[in-house]
Amino acid sequence: MGAEYVEEYVDEIDNGISFSKVIKVLFGHPKIFIIIACYVLVSCIIGLCVYSNLNQDYECDFSYNVTGITQKGTLEEGEVFTPAYIDGSNFDVRDLITLEKLEKYKASSEALSGLDMNVVSSSDAIKNISMDGNGVVSLVLKSASFSTVEATALAKAVANEPIEITKTLADKMTYDSKLRLFDSATNYEDKVAYLIDQQILLEDNYAALMSVYGDVIIPTGYYGAENNPDYYLDGKKISDIIVSLREYAYTHPLRIMEEELTLFGYIYDPGAEQYSISLKNKKARLERDLAMTQAKLDNIIIQRNDLVDRAQGTMLQTAELAEFNSEIVLLSNQIEDIREEIALNEKRINNLDVASRTDEYNAGVESFNNRLNEGRINLEKLIKIYSAVAKRVIVESASVYFSTGSVIYSTNTLSFGLIVGISAGVAIIIPILVNIVISIVEEVKQKNGKSNCAGKKEEKNND
Repeated sequence: MGAEYVEEYVDEIDNGISFSKVIKVLFGHPKIFIIIACYVLVSCIIGLCVYSNLNQDYECDFSYNVTGITQKGTLEEGEVFTPAYIDGSNFDVRDLITLEKLEKYKASSEALSGLDMNVVSSSDAIKNISMDGNGVVSLVLKSASFSTVEATALAKAVANEPIEITKTLADKMTYDSKLRLFDSATNYEDKVAYLIDQQILLEDNYAALMSVYGDVIIPTGYYGAENNPDYYLDGKKISDIIVSLREYAYTHPLRIMEEELTLFGYIYDPGAEQYSISLKNKKARLERDLAMTQAKLDNIIIQRNDLVDRAQGTMLQTAELAEFNSEIVLLSNQIEDIREEIALNEKRINNLDVASRTDEYNAGVESFNNRLNEGRINLEKLIKIYSAVAKRVIVESASVYFSTGSVIYSTNTLSFGLIVGISAGVAIIIPILVNIVISIVEEVKQKNGKSNCAGKKEEKNND
């Protein structure tokens, strides 16, 4: 019976109902509508906020200046950006979130003291860390695993770690490799060569520093030794220091000392025993080279003379003759150079005999040794200055840049306005549906009541 009235009610709607009837159906029970609407609105807002918070991520995007991470080597066309620290070692962002690093961050930040880093490391709390082709690092943290304060502290720690590594590397880096070779060298030739190499290396280091950080002005102060005027820089630019190094090269001409060795064959006595073996081996090698080169020359001369003899009475080709003559000149010059080396080597072998040395030789070698040690001391001072300058430039330039201005920002989250909008829509639709159902039920009950009354009247009339 109820189903028939529902069908009648539907038919009535199909045949058209008045606007007032529609309003009555939709909003005929205002108290119920308001109660349900308020309940649904609050429930939806709370539910959507919880859902949004559970599913959102904290993201941090940051990059470094050339101090923290630099391109390893020269980036050729088509090559992939390869980040590296200042010492050339590879930079891998995944190394920033190892358990060891996470424990380090926790130990240095009170905000992270409540985190179990074993759980953070083994779970998906850190959802991703990567670097794009422009050197921008992206760190994504699961918001359900961190409070905002914790996420901010962790992101800062991760972002600043390469800067701390850079500062540590700046402390550890040394620039005196050639001086160490100088100290272990067993002859004057190598010692002079190492000082020249160290001088060139020092200038190259300043040039490399300037190419990365620019021709910056080095603040006035002492570098390498406090209150020592030899280590004082008065607001010089890097280019000014490079000029000073070149001036030093002229005031302490190591190249001339190389020539002096060639002339006098000075022996470095502390390494004389080992040097003696080297000189004797060199003598044997030079004599072999001389014999081989002389044999080549003799053979070329024979071939040339044979060509001239065969060409008697004919037109000798100038090109053929010139080729032989050129080879003869080249080999003759090589022979002359080898003989000079043999003579110098023989002079050094003779100087190994201390008893046969003249007073002039002894005075010369003493002067040479003093100037050589002076050159080493000066270069050591210049290296200390460079080390302090490089460290200051690197450390003061070290910085990290957060792309959005803030350390972290939320992603995969619903805005509060959208949450309110969705909730309001649901809070209107559900009460309307409830009102429609109530109206149908009431209409059915009303028609059932009328039908029952009509039936009773008919039975009474029949009686």
